[in-house]
Amino acid sequence: MGRYLFRRLLQVPIVLLILVTISFFLMRAAPGGPFDMDKQVDADIKRRMEEKYHLDKHPVVQYGMFLRDLAPIHVFDREGNVSIRPGFDLGPSFKNKSLSVNEVIWLKAPVSALLGIAALLISLVLGLGAGVVAGVRQNSVFDYGSMAVAMVGLAVPTFVVGPLLALVFGLWWKLLPVAGYAADGGFFGGLMAPQYLILPAFALALPFAARIARLTRAGMLEVINQDYIRTAWAKGLREHVIVVRHALRGAMLPVVSFLGPAVAQILTGSLVVEQIFAIPGIGREFVTSAMNRDYTMVMGTVILFGVLLVAFNLIVDVVYGLLDPRIRYT
Repeated sequence: MGRYLFRRLLQVPIVLLILVTISFFLMRAAPGGPFDMDKQVDADIKRRMEEKYHLDKHPVVQYGMFLRDLAPIHVFDREGNVSIRPGFDLGPSFKNKSLSVNEVIWLKAPVSALLGIAALLISLVLGLGAGVVAGVRQNSVFDYGSMAVAMVGLAVPTFVVGPLLALVFGLWWKLLPVAGYAADGGFFGGLMAPQYLILPAFALALPFAARIARLTRAGMLEVINQDYIRTAWAKGLREHVIVVRHALRGAMLPVVSFLGPAVAQILTGSLVVEQIFAIPGIGREFVTSAMNRDYTMVMGTVILFGVLLVAFNLIVDVVYGLLDPRIRYT
């Protein structure tokens, strides 16, 4: 396991470098620029702004400067003293003039993370519960009903589910707020206001819950007929003991494989859900920055998502080996 983790960790910077490189040049190749949409900007002012942000240079030169700011380096002054620049400087945001990209991510990412954690818990509870019962009660009414609901959850897109939840629970029944994040507008106040998270969390969780339910059911059906499960039944163990202690561990393998990229996607926020419910998270910021050609902000969110995706895929590989003792990493 140690050698395998070491090799995977060596691959992480290569994967992230490829992701950064492709994203950087794709953004530069897209038509338009960060200052093209500004109203009646004088040509001389626009030229000076491009010079300030080095947009007048060749894209390859801009790419080298971007990597330089990301990398931690040693700086020597004239007296020979050494100081370490920490790096990971994503630069200024072209549209949020008063904030850097690092500061925007620091402010927006916790909002998406809180929404993602709530959605992840909901999807695990609903998906695992429905999948386990459907697998144990195969061909029952609950099995057919829960899988039918799961198919609907997979078929109906989030941009339909979100407005429906807002319409029913917000406008018709007036039980929950349909937009915003905090009644007082405060960041930490919003962080502790669950009524603003319920509808977007459910809208974000339902598709993932549907996939988890189907994967869990498939895993349970495969495990429930294994010899060691029959032996547990023959010993007279109670059903919940057999399911929880013996069958569920093997049934979780396909779910764990799915959770790697799913958790990264959930924690960075849903682009659609944050737009529908006006959640000031990193997903909504990504959409806005892409439309405004805010190059540095787009790169910051891409790097954040890439780091989370690589990290959670690595965690999934480790957990997969712990759940299935037959797997040996070399």
